[in-house]
Amino acid sequence: MKPNGDALLKVKSTRDLLMLRPLRFIVYIIACFFPIITQVLTAYALSSVLGLLQHSAADDWRQAIIWAVSFALGAPLLQVLSRFMRIGYMRDTLLDLRKLTFHKILTLPYQEFNRKSRDSYVSKLTNDINLFEKDFFLSLLNVIFAGGSAIVSLFLILMKDRILGLIIAAIAIVLLLVSHFFRKPLVRSKERIL
Repeated sequence: MKPNGDALLKVKSTRDLLMLRPLRFIVYIIACFFPIITQVLTAYALSSVLGLLQHSAADDWRQAIIWAVSFALGAPLLQVLSRFMRIGYMRDTLLDLRKLTFHKILTLPYQEFNRKSRDSYVSKLTNDINLFEKDFFLSLLNVIFAGGSAIVSLFLILMKDRILGLIIAAIAIVLLLVSHFFRKPLVRSKERIL
């Protein structure tokens, strides 16, 4: 579904830009969870193979081989499916961002337009948007993957051992709070350096 021109011109923030296509954004978020499924399946396949050292019945070997073959075929397919589900949304969002930037440049008054060189406008249309793609979408994917992995891992640990799961959850919350307090000073020092 394509947003109309009026909706595109009303974009004031990154959130507005991402929500121009809400259903496709949901698909993008779902596709970001596919690597977590791959990670859990990898851990299960590895534990099955290591479990063969303890139990070496023919059925165990057969089951481990089936899991290994299924994982060997399924993991790359999940990765490709995730990539295709994400890339369409990213492409359309970056195109919208380019349209917004181009519209902003075209609506500048003549005197203001002439204050900057032509290269600065070309940079806005290419380099800055490419940096947005690299920084924003990669960061979003990493945050979703890291958060999702932590939640899934914690859930699996809680299912196996509640006390250990609660201890790990408490440690994770403490580390999250510590990192939150250090984030602002680190960002300020990075801005000073750059």
